Amino acid sequence: MKKRPEVGVGVLVVRDGRILLSKRLKVYGYGKLSLPGGHVEFGETLTQCAQREVEEETGLRLKKILNLRHYTEEITGSKHYLTFYLIASCPKNQEPVRTEPTKNGAWGWYDPFHLPSHAWHPTKRLMHEGGGLVRDFINGTAAEAAIGLVTQRKKAAAGNKANLNLWNLINEELVGDWPRKRDKSRS
Repeated sequence: MKKRPEVGVGVLVVRDGRILLSKRLKVYGYGKLSLPGGHVEFGETLTQCAQREVEEETGLRLKKILNLRHYTEEITGSKHYLTFYLIASCPKNQEPVRTEPTKNGAWGWYDPFHLPSHAWHPTKRLMHEGGGLVRDFINGTAAEAAIGLVTQRKKAAAGNKANLNLWNLINEELVGDWPRKRDKSRS
């Protein structure tokens, strides 16, 4: 049988400008601080996987999740992983719980822009390469755009390709209770 890469998600759960991390207790990456996440099941979307994995690992029930459209690839020995990253705010009145004590240590909140030296390498690389989107989400500018409170910014952003791309990314990839608009010409 031919081996294929495994596909997974890593979810940045954000509270007060910090992200949720836990020490890995599995052989692969043992002792490293990592995001909640896991393997995508057949027929499952990235968002569905993120919701399921976060609830299984932390007990948190995420509602609004944004796909960052960023991935990392790890090829080490017999392992080949593609990990896609999503981001969500920690729901109010919910606290992470250690639900899988054989897989993860206690959950803690960490500054994503000053990760400890024992943070999982893919998470560090994500913050180095995709930290701008994470910063926008934390600062609230991503959430504002996603719920349509800054539609006039889109017009202003037309002169700035990076801002326009961010606005389009957020508007198109939003899930949960926020409105989702699709360009019918791309369907």
